[in-house]
Amino acid sequence: SKSGKRMVQYWELPDEREKHFYKAVHMKHPCTIWTMESIANYRWHWKLFNALCAEYTYRYGKVHKTDALLRKDLFYGPANISNDGLTPFRMAMFEDCKGPDVVKSYRTYYHAKDFKMVWTKRPTPNWWTKAA
Repeated sequence: SKSGKRMVQYWELPDEREKHFYKAVHMKHPCTIWTMESIANYRWHWKLFNALCAEYTYRYGKVHKTDALLRKDLFYGPANISNDGLTPFRMAMFEDCKGPDVVKSYRTYYHAKDFKMVWTKRPTPNWWTKAA
């Protein structure tokens, strides 16, 4: 990087997982930090990962490589994660898009972004067309 900082931090796992896990990136992203706050957050994110993989398979008729490689290994989560319950979601967006409702905040954020949204094999959701 321009600042001389290493953009990717490396960890090495002492077992077979080292052969197929990806390099750790975005370790300070708000959603990554949130995921690692508790096992409940981790499980919620793992379920989202599964839903996104299922959506990919539905849209493109094939299993995403990340799904095939990591679904089972990511199930249990890190051993050093807190047993606390679900914590408030973190939002990674412009401050003026944030509000008390996370879903509404992300919908506002998606409307503010400067690219065309596409729903492959799905109808455009009502929340998108109502606000457009």
